[in-house]
Amino acid sequence: MVATISRLIQRKFNHTVYLFQSISLSSAAQRTTGKCRYSNILNLDLLFFPIFRRFFTDDSLGSSSKRRLVSKQEYELEELDNGVSLKFGLDRRRNHNEEKEVVQIVELIKRDGSELESKINLMDVNISLDLVRKVFRRLNYDGVSGLHFFCWLSETHIDIKRSSVFCSMIIDNLGRVEDYDSMVVLFKDFSRKGICLSENAFAFLADSLEDECKGIDNVRKIVELLNEAGGSAGRSGIFYLIKMLCILKAFDLAVFVMEETARRTSYYNVLVWAKCRGSQFQEARELFGEMRRYGCYPNSNTYNYLLGSLCKDGRIGEACSLVEVMNELGYMPDAITFEIFIFHACRQDRLDFAMEFLNQMISGGLEPRLTTHAAFIKGYFNSNRFQEAYKFVVDMAVRYKYSGNVNYSLLASLHHKKGKLLDARDILVLMIEKGLKPNFPVYVKVSKDLYKAGMSHLAADLKSRFSKLNSG
Repeated sequence: MVATISRLIQRKFNHTVYLFQSISLSSAAQRTTGKCRYSNILNLDLLFFPIFRRFFTDDSLGSSSKRRLVSKQEYELEELDNGVSLKFGLDRRRNHNEEKEVVQIVELIKRDGSELESKINLMDVNISLDLVRKVFRRLNYDGVSGLHFFCWLSETHIDIKRSSVFCSMIIDNLGRVEDYDSMVVLFKDFSRKGICLSENAFAFLADSLEDECKGIDNVRKIVELLNEAGGSAGRSGIFYLIKMLCILKAFDLAVFVMEETARRTSYYNVLVWAKCRGSQFQEARELFGEMRRYGCYPNSNTYNYLLGSLCKDGRIGEACSLVEVMNELGYMPDAITFEIFIFHACRQDRLDFAMEFLNQMISGGLEPRLTTHAAFIKGYFNSNRFQEAYKFVVDMAVRYKYSGNVNYSLLASLHHKKGKLLDARDILVLMIEKGLKPNFPVYVKVSKDLYKAGMSHLAADLKSRFSKLNSG
């Protein structure tokens, strides 16, 4: 039976053989070098492949007349500090006041006086990471150094001084004003403190890349400074420099950075990710062969980037061939591999296959990520299977306690968005009764709409319950 299905897959997707030919060529080399990954916990061929083959050879898949395809927008999630949530707007008045504060702070920085700290303190401003980001954005636009401001914040606001986001802001700012002497000092300081950077530290390179000579000079300079600093800032800096160059589609410069530093699988993974992001699958395929030539063997992340992009792009034939190659090489599916297929099954409105993938994942000792939970909740919800969505949330909260707050809050958000205000309120009440704290923006939105709908007594009750939970 398995052989018959394999022949069907081959006939249906025979155009994919060439695409993955170079990947297949690396199998022998990986076997001899011991790079294959085997697991005693999960047998890929016994657990994963039977479901995989049935899912992708199901006659109903790809037929829009039989299956409702859920739009990509319905599944777009935003990862916040407290989990997966929906985007919420800020109050206009608060935004207006904050913009005024940003302008005032920038003007004080431009004066570069010794009274900067005292005058900002007199403003009684609530310094948040978002406010700091807006200040630096305006400083960058005006071409003004924010080093004094950064140093003051580092000394007075311990809650943000070790943030990679915050530290990357000043590097970006110094790059725009070409203060490389201060930049290397900060790189070394970050490394002493174990602070890492993010790709946003090198956003300033976007302007210089228009001039090829200037672009390569700036990149070479940054590489020299990061190598000089070493440590956490140096390591993370090289990685995210490559990532930013890939985001800017400066792939030649990204390769140049590897030539100047080292060729590593993690660096190549960024290139594969960027190529897949731009649907450049042929070029992504060629990178597998290049990795092999330099002794940087692909890992699960490498394959997952390509696998996820192929599924997202609807190139199921290539996805089938790639999974067969992964199986041949001995790569075990990890939580992200399963999530890719669960996500795709949910988009195809095939929750039955998605649940089979989930069950096999759990039986293999892998824990689903919060984004995997969200795919199921949205999948059930968008299919109007509200009770099943609720049951999934309840069951997962029992099995994985960490998922309770996020999943219940997401379910309440979906009900609210669909106009089911009372259902959203009931879910929040149930959360509180279970000792789970609702996502604050969800709670605020539901409370406000209860007042607007003339149900002030329910809004007041919800507020009282929420306040008791916080005080407790």
